[in-house]
Amino acid sequence: MNRPLTPFRQSNDPMFRTLEDYAYSTIREAILMGELKSGERILLKDLEATYRISRTPIRQALRRLAERGYVTLQPHSSMRVRPLSLEEVNELYALRQAIEPIAMAEGMGGADDSVMALLESLLGQMHVATENEDRLTLIGLNAKFHRSMYEPSHMPHLLSIYDRLLGICERYQWMQAGAPVAQLRRDRRHHEEILDAYRGRDEERAIELIQIHLEQARAAILQHLNTRGDPIT
Repeated sequence: MNRPLTPFRQSNDPMFRTLEDYAYSTIREAILMGELKSGERILLKDLEATYRISRTPIRQALRRLAERGYVTLQPHSSMRVRPLSLEEVNELYALRQAIEPIAMAEGMGGADDSVMALLESLLGQMHVATENEDRLTLIGLNAKFHRSMYEPSHMPHLLSIYDRLLGICERYQWMQAGAPVAQLRRDRRHHEEILDAYRGRDEERAIELIQIHLEQARAAILQHLNTRGDPIT
């Protein structure tokens, strides 16, 4: 696992506030980019040598990654990249389809002008990321867009469940990152339709659109899982 550091992986990069943040982002990126493959066994000493980070921030980062479904921690300072699962995809998206209509309806009722302005801004940033084919940024903006619609619901337990589900979904969502830009543009237009319904307080239409959006995402992920070579449980 002696992989060279890329320019992105410099510990003095100002985007990282702490060594733990740096370790988290770097290992997460390695998994997303396939440098660390599904099911691969990795050791703390290898991570220390490869990324030039001490063991404590690496341990802290790995705990965060385990919570988000990236790795499974094992005894004796070892771990594996968590295998992907068809059953998990179906479960995750069934749960999302159950709770996000509630979050959508409640969030829409509590949204004010500042929320609408934020959503418009995020949609604009998603447009730029789409045209630049900046897929990693797009995943983050997509998550923030959806979370911002649900935030005004003032339902902390629901939002906590949603955050947990979305964290685990992130790795599966990355599978769609290789989609052609035409598909990314279709996804952006779908977000525009969702925002139009949200802005117009059209609860029925907004819920219908979010359900379609989630089902399309689930189907695309399952299709991709069935065609890739990584170990699948």
